[in-house]
Amino acid sequence: MEPPPYSVFAGFNYMRDMFNWTMSYRQDSDVYEPYAKLVPRNDTDAPKKDHRALWKSKQKQAVWMVSHCETDSKREAFVQELKKHLEVDVYGSCGDHVCPKSRGSACYDDFERTYFYMLAFENSICKDYVTEKFFSALKYDMVPVVFGGANYSQIGPAGSYVDALAFKSPKKLAEHLIVLSRNYTAYSSYFKWKERQRVVPWGADFS
Repeated sequence: MEPPPYSVFAGFNYMRDMFNWTMSYRQDSDVYEPYAKLVPRNDTDAPKKDHRALWKSKQKQAVWMVSHCETDSKREAFVQELKKHLEVDVYGSCGDHVCPKSRGSACYDDFERTYFYMLAFENSICKDYVTEKFFSALKYDMVPVVFGGANYSQIGPAGSYVDALAFKSPKKLAEHLIVLSRNYTAYSSYFKWKERQRVVPWGADFS
């Protein structure tokens, strides 16, 4: 589900009083429907990844997968400034890199081995809206760097992401990310939550 600026539907006035329940990404909906959710781990599905080996394999700072090149949030301007201070590889129609959809999750396997961070920048600053890229980064061993209008502390595990808007400038953000990426103890702390929880699609209970 996309945020309102990218989910334009005509004819809502004809549906007035026809529905009394809502189902959306908004946490105040009658039925809350995010892209994914966190569930407790059990002993049989405990993480088996070698986090230190993955950290050592990473050679680049950040990856950004993006298809909307001009957005309400002006995220593209933020990234352009960020790229002056941090290596960011841009995949998709707005960048120079491509990973074919036919490869599926193999793209993320490659990203996990290559990049420290995945940018999860929203195309619109909307209450509670969180892109699927946030959950994809959480699922794999990349730290999501978020940029949006959601209260991420209510959605993601504590200490699992970096909030770009908490920094005074893209330069300050870049400086923080570079220092963090060079310190295994500090960087790996962003994955401690995986010992207790895992990411599953929102509709996993219904399959």
